[in-house]
Amino acid sequence: MAKSQNRWNKVYQKQRNNQLMRAWNKSKKEAVIVGKGCYKNILGKR
Repeated sequence: MAKSQNRWNKVYQKQRNNQLMRAWNKSKKEAVIVGKGCYKNILGKR
């Protein structure tokens, strides 16, 4: 049980990191388009 749980946690962590990176890259791109003031807002929301 513990072993499979551990493996699942790793998979979950990996997926979550990928999601976060994707969202972060997206918001970075949008921020570059919109401007630096908006970028600060995005950072502030996190």
